[in-house]
This record gives sequence, C-alpha cells and structure tokens, in this order.
Amino acid sequence: MLINNYVPYQVYLAWNQTYYRLFFSHRPEFDLEILKRDQGLERLALLTPPLPIGLAYYVLQSISTREERVGVSLTEAPGVRPFQERVRGWEYLRRLWQVLLEWIQGGSGSAKGGVGEVVEPPVNTGSQFLDYLLLQRWQHAHKALQRLAPEARPVAFKESGFKLRILKASGWLEDREVRETKQREANDEDQPLGTLLAGRALLPREIRAFLAENASRLPEPLSNWFLTQEEESVASKWIPEKVQNFYQAQALQGKSHLLPAVGRDKSGCLVCNRCGQAGRITFTVCPLCGRSGCGCCEDCRTMGLSRECMPFYTLPGVSLTPAPVPNVVPAVKLHFSLTDAQQQAAVAVKQFVEDSPLSECLVWAVCGAGKTEVTFSALAGALSRGARVLYAIPRREVVRELAPRIQEAFSGYRVLALYGGSEQRFGEADIYVSTTHQTLRFYHQFELVILDEVDAYPYAESPMLHYAVQRARKPGGKIIYLTATPEESRQKQALEGKMGLIYIPARYHGYPVPEPELVEDRQLRYPKGDQRWTLPSSVIQLLYQTVAVDQVQLFIFVPSVQLAERVASLVNRATQEAPFNLVEPWWGAESASGSKRWAEFCHAKDPQRDWKRGEFARGRFPVLVTTTILERGITISQVNVMVLLADAEKIFDAGTLIQMAGRAGRTEVYPWGKVWLVGTRITPAMRSALAQIQRMNQVARAQGFIGGEA
Repeated sequence: MLINNYVPYQVYLAWNQTYYRLFFSHRPEFDLEILKRDQGLERLALLTPPLPIGLAYYVLQSISTREERVGVSLTEAPGVRPFQERVRGWEYLRRLWQVLLEWIQGGSGSAKGGVGEVVEPPVNTGSQFLDYLLLQRWQHAHKALQRLAPEARPVAFKESGFKLRILKASGWLEDREVRETKQREANDEDQPLGTLLAGRALLPREIRAFLAENASRLPEPLSNWFLTQEEESVASKWIPEKVQNFYQAQALQGKSHLLPAVGRDKSGCLVCNRCGQAGRITFTVCPLCGRSGCGCCEDCRTMGLSRECMPFYTLPGVSLTPAPVPNVVPAVKLHFSLTDAQQQAAVAVKQFVEDSPLSECLVWAVCGAGKTEVTFSALAGALSRGARVLYAIPRREVVRELAPRIQEAFSGYRVLALYGGSEQRFGEADIYVSTTHQTLRFYHQFELVILDEVDAYPYAESPMLHYAVQRARKPGGKIIYLTATPEESRQKQALEGKMGLIYIPARYHGYPVPEPELVEDRQLRYPKGDQRWTLPSSVIQLLYQTVAVDQVQLFIFVPSVQLAERVASLVNRATQEAPFNLVEPWWGAESASGSKRWAEFCHAKDPQRDWKRGEFARGRFPVLVTTTILERGITISQVNVMVLLADAEKIFDAGTLIQMAGRAGRTEVYPWGKVWLVGTRITPAMRSALAQIQRMNQVARAQGFIGGEA
C-alpha cells in the first residue's frame, strides 16, 4: 500500500493450531500466503494500524523475542502464563477481565495522549490460550507506542480507533507463483532479482536508481512492474511492489534483514541502521509520513536522506558463480618488476588471505614503497575463487587515478570506479574501486577488502565509514589495511598478534627514507592576528641551502591557510635581497602567476591550487608553501621538505609529519632529499615521527633491502 510516496507497515501475529510468529509487513495478506506455504500458518491478526516502518519495527521489537520473530510453539510462548485448554469458562473470563483492568488502569485513556482509547474485546479464535496471547500482545503494542513522545506518534493511529482484525490464508500466492515460474522458464530468464540485488544495502530511492541503471538485466521492462501510469509516477520516488514483496519474502525466510533506515531500540532511542550512528539524528516535519517527529540522520545525509519512515533493504552477497576462469589465477599485467621488498610482501599478503585464521592484516609500508601492486597477487587469487573484491580509498581523486591501473593489470575482469559524481553507481563488477563513502551501499558483498590510506581523512576520523567498510565484508572475509602511518591502536593490535602484520620497509630505488632533522628555534613564534612576523634566520638558511646550494625544489608545510599565504609573501620578500638576488634561476620559466617569484602558496580554499600544483611539479618555480592538502598523492623528482611550526600539535601529529616528510627522496634522481621539522620546541609527535622512520630504515637494512645512504 503506497501512501504519499511512503509505505506503511503493520505488526501482526500469525498462527496455526501449534505454532505462531510475530512480524511486520507492508502487505500482511502477502506475508500470510508466504507463511502458509513455508510454515503452515493459516491465520493472521493485525496488532497495529498502518505505521511508519520505524515505529512498526520498534513495536515489534518491544512486544516479541527473537525466537517469536522466527516462529515458536504455542506452548513456549514467553510472557504468557501457561494454562490448559480445559480451563473453565468463568476462570478464563476472570483472567481476561483482570488483563483488561490492568490495561485500563495502566493509562490508556485520552488523558495519556489518546493512544488506545478503544479497548477491543478479545476475538474468539476457538482457543482460550490464543485469545489470551492475542490480547496481551495487542495491549503491549499500544503501550509501546504510548511511551513515545506525542510528536513521534502517527496521526492515523491516534485518530483511527484501530480494532483487531483477523485474516485467513486463501492460497492465491501459490497460484500466481506457479504462473510466474512457468513464464520465467519460457523466457529463459537467468538473472533473478535475488542475484541482481545481492550484496546491496539500499534505500528506496537508491533501489529505483539501481533498477533503472540495470534495466537491461531485468527479466522484463521496468514499466511492466506498475499497474497504472499514476503508480509508476509515484514510484519514481519509491519502488515497485514486486521488489517490496521480494524483500519481504526474503526477510520472512531469514535470508535478509528488513529494517527502518532510522530505527529505535527498545528504549526508544534512535539510531541510523544505514550508517550505524546515533549522535546526529534530528527530528523534522516529514513530507512522507506527515509526522513532526520523524527521525533523520545527518551523518550519512551526503549519500541521500535516511528517514525513520523509510525501509532499508539489505541482501547478502553471493560469489561469482562460476568464476570467469574457475580455479585459474589470472595473470597480472605490470609494466615493471616488483622489488625484493614488494615481492616478499606480496607473497605474505596472499598467504594471509588464503591461510590465516585472522580476519585483518596491516601492511605497514614506508611512503613511496608501492603498496598498491603488493596486493595484486592476493586479489588475483580471490578472483580465481569466484570472489568479488573491494579496493577502497578515502579520497575520490585516488579512485579516479587507481581504477585504470587496476583495469590494465586485470584486463579480463570488470573494474568499476565508484565515487561522488561517477557515471555509474550501481553497476556490476568483479573489482570495485571505491571511496569509503560508497561502501555504505554494500552488504556482506566482498570476501576480500583492501583499504588503502587507512589513516587518511575522512576515513580515519569517521566511525560511520569504519562501520560501512566492515559491513561490506562478507562474514569470514579478510580486510587488508595499507598505510605508511598506522594509528597507535592499530599498531598495538598488529604488534600483539591480534591482526596480521606485514612490512614494506624500503622504496624501490634501494635508498633509506630521509630521516628528518629536528630544528628547535625559539625565535620562531606562531603569529597572532596581524602581529608583525618574520622568518627566523634558521629558516632563511635552510631555504638558501635548498634552492641556491642543492638547487632543488622545496616544500614548506604550514599549519593554516592564513600562514600559507603569509609565509609565501615573506619568502618572496626575502629572496629579493642578498644573497638570494645573486642566485641565477635554474628552474627555467616564470611561475604560474606570470611573475618571477620564488614562492607560491596552495591550500584547500585556493581556486588555483590544481594549477599551482601542476606548475610546481613541472619545475616552474622553486618553493611551494602549502597546508596538509599536499601531504599525500604528489611526487616531485628533486625536492627537500620543511615543516614550519611543526610543534603545532593540534594539526601536525606523528602520522601527518611522516606523510609530509615522505614527499622527500621518492625518486632515484634525488633519493637523499632533506627533511627539516622546525618548531619553537621539540614535541613528542616530532620525536615519534623521527623514531618511526628510523625504525623502518633499520628493518630494511636488517632484511637487506637498502644499500644506499641518505
């Protein structure tokens, strides 16, 4: 039943002479036919009027146990005082009257908000015990709704005076299913809806978009799934009833979970079932269900609005059956050979995926070690077993850059890139290269998840994205974390043996990672407001050494947008005087701005940031002053690195300092690049960054992976 672009649900109790089950549905008569076919249940009593799915699910959770939602024997009904069918009539009536008095005295009148104003006498089911059970559950359902705030209650419930209604199975579903099965066989339809939707976690609007994008794979044209043109127009914001019925049947059979997008626990507290978060649920006047207290999730709003009156459909994934080339590991095409360090790590990753009892593994690599290709051997093995693989990265630009590389390496397989604004959102693939946000749309889909840049924003600081990635993995599947700067908790887990640990301690060129020099200069102060500020002599000397003596480029990282522009101005002013004005420009042409300035600035708010980044990469000017926006994803062939005000601990933690230091020494042309961490004091984060880099160099030396000296 479709009302104002949303589907209401009702809680019911279905039974036969020995067995009963509590559940909820958008179409109870459909459920009864399924239950008759699968469990032999013949009758169904509606315990509530039509409700938003969030409230219906809350009522169901409040009045039933997990066993009752699957089905239990009447003799095992929890919460009901057992009595024999031979109880005398007067005793039976006395007990029913006692229950009714408790219900009335418990506050069901209009003074309590109008819920349950009509007290319906028990229906005569022919069984005293069932009469008692139905009345009890009916009362509990009303009380559960009464506990909610008035604005959260459905208007229809308060005004309807709802009465118990009993449905009887007729067998119409079996007749229709026989006809549809014969039609599918005649048309040779080998893409059933279950296979199409497997492994997805979708809201109604997303299902509609999913069906439209996969129209060629549907057993019949999408327009055939609607009875009238008006229904099709309404369902443009919803989904066909055929799909709703499919998910309902799957939920009844225990093959999937049917949940509200935003639900309530038994105490009535809201949580988003889509992203797992509870901290940012707001109440709004809902244009769908009409309530003024409909819960909406703000955490996952960028992926589409999640509401309390919306269903959230999930269906576990299935393996690729058969695999494109069963049990044959696909050849991986690379334009280079793996280094000894990479090859050793690749073997270890593959062995972990295939043999380890642990579910998670940390691949701890130095910056520039080539982490991506190390996973390809394990990825190929998973594909040969018919598994789907997820390669997830927090940043969209990395997805766009990485997807073609993976497609080239695995040319015989389907690779799909998913990110905000991608052409396809719901396509079918063997390998999904996705931002971590897009994993919200998957459910138990992947036997292997490779999570790159696990320490990067926004994944590192988002419980929502952690939840999404874990839910996308199949039970028993493996997750490989790739990072150069693992957070302390993950380091501890790996070092204690709670997850696998694999090192890639060396870069491809065989030189150690440049170890930062910690520079303490008390003349360097963080400027406040418009306070006059100059660069100390130590910074000027390092600038001169880099550009005039070493004749290489220089990254200067600063902790704020304002400082990026200010430091660039100070560098340009200083280089107009001696001894800088005596330096013959070796960097070639004019800068991106058209002048012969030494320095440009770059930050997230700079509209020319991509242009300046490109100009710097081409060597058009020697100094780029930037924020942490360029701590990753850029390689300059000959560059030194200076982190100015490295003691700004709120911005520069150890991981960030390691990433920025990792911009130096990445190429064989200039592998000994210099790194300076400059602050008014030496902080624990600065010492930790130095210690971690030194430790990885020691591991690389011990394993014989580096022979050069920095």
